[in-house]
Amino acid sequence: MRQLISAFCLLSLLDLASTQAQESSQVVLYLERIPLPATETVLSFERIELHGAAESFHLLPLATNLRARDLAKRQVLLSEAEVPPGDYQNLLLAISVRVEPLADEDSIRLSYSQEVIVPLDINLGPGAARAIFLRWEQTAPADTTQPPFSVFHLVRKKMPPLTSQAYVSNEGSGNLSFLDLQAGEVVGCVRVGPKPRGLVISRQTGLLYVANSGSNTISVMDVRTQQLRGEITLDFGDEPQALCLSRNERQLFSANRGSNSVTVMDARLFTFLTKVSVGTAPLDIAADPAGDWIYVANSLSDDISILNSQTLSLAYTLPAGSFPAAIEFAESQKAAYVANMRSGFITQINSQQIAVSSQLNLSRGISDIAADAFTGTLYCAIESMDYISIFKPSLNIELTQIAAGRSPRRVAFDPQGRLLYVCCSGSNEVSVINKVSGRAERVIAAGQNPFMIVFP
Repeated sequence: MRQLISAFCLLSLLDLASTQAQESSQVVLYLERIPLPATETVLSFERIELHGAAESFHLLPLATNLRARDLAKRQVLLSEAEVPPGDYQNLLLAISVRVEPLADEDSIRLSYSQEVIVPLDINLGPGAARAIFLRWEQTAPADTTQPPFSVFHLVRKKMPPLTSQAYVSNEGSGNLSFLDLQAGEVVGCVRVGPKPRGLVISRQTGLLYVANSGSNTISVMDVRTQQLRGEITLDFGDEPQALCLSRNERQLFSANRGSNSVTVMDARLFTFLTKVSVGTAPLDIAADPAGDWIYVANSLSDDISILNSQTLSLAYTLPAGSFPAAIEFAESQKAAYVANMRSGFITQINSQQIAVSSQLNLSRGISDIAADAFTGTLYCAIESMDYISIFKPSLNIELTQIAAGRSPRRVAFDPQGRLLYVCCSGSNEVSVINKVSGRAERVIAAGQNPFMIVFP
């Protein structure tokens, strides 16, 4: 008999402690933004070590040859690693610094190497993740014949109000990044399962659900406390990719690429309701905001399965383009748009008649779509070309293109519909695009291979 297991309502405390004791912890290092330097300075990390009571652990630098001028613009993901649970006292940073005066190209370049120890006092529990924020400062010595030296300061973070928060699933890191949208930076993280992808939040309960494709599980977190509430276990081989809630937020739907199915759960009791077979390799799932229909994008059968959320059964199957990967509803247009990654077409579905109304030609593979409710345009992520295409469906034309980071995967507007957030998997960042200026006005660090962003 199939069972869905919730850590906080079905597992005993003894079983939970036994499970967590086998889990490693995670340390994530970020470099904070700094004041704009007067010189062109390049900072390289040759070695990073985390020192515990009994052991030391090497952390692989993810960012090398950092230019101080770039660090003045944004926070940077420096390193992350899995380590055993326990107490850790300090962090050793072996660095090399190259200083190049900006005004005089003929000046002698100064370079030096240094080891810096940053005192820590942290305890990592089993399965926990800890984000450490460092600010680098270059200090001139009293003896002007000596090179400058580096100092790293620990920076404490506070969670902003819910209205300024967002959450990013980092597929390569196995965690969620907590974002402060006002400051444009990461302020914390939490460990979830391997390869987290799809996210959905219940506004009624404040619960965030995370599809962990690498472990056939769904993590559940309370956004009001940033604490994990439990974990739902799906069937072996399901590989959940995307999640959605029914219109009344009572049912949770998981699109399972590995088993060509959709699992339906009670969103509050975390109990299994049913499992529905759909097309081949579903990658996305979305609920019709105006009805009882659940749309599923089946990437390898090139079609859309439509479920009835009342009867929990398959009602329709509609054709799509080649490799449908994402679905977006535009309620004002009474339409659903399907991003097709291989055919370069956007499939437009009349959501009232539940029928394909047109195929819109963008001529490039599309990984995701965000609909602008104010202008009726579509913002399409072109993963292979590193930009966002703005498309007008009523005219069937591309209006313009906006450069983004490397490999944009998923896109979403903020709750006010003013800024577009783009998860760029290849550059470990979230690009923030201003609709008015038509350009990326900010870049926010994330974990490795960020996949999706949601807002409370």
